[in-house]
Amino acid sequence: MVRRALLRAAQSLATDHSAAACTHVADLAELLAHLGQAVPFDVQTVFYRIWSSGEQRDPALLDLAVKLGFDVTHLRQR
Repeated sequence: MVRRALLRAAQSLATDHSAAACTHVADLAELLAHLGQAVPFDVQTVFYRIWSSGEQRDPALLDLAVKLGFDVTHLRQR
């Protein structure tokens, strides 16, 4: 159930990049981690497509990318 909610929340980022939307995704990812599960690949894929088509340097999205398992050090160093 958490995995499906996380996927839906990640998909909603396509139209809503607000702090609240990012926090919701991050909270669900953290809940999943507390359950001993990794962020599903389909969630990472959805997020990456949205993230790479927009502003990759947005601080909220950068933090969220890290929480979803992405290495963003190359983006933070520029």
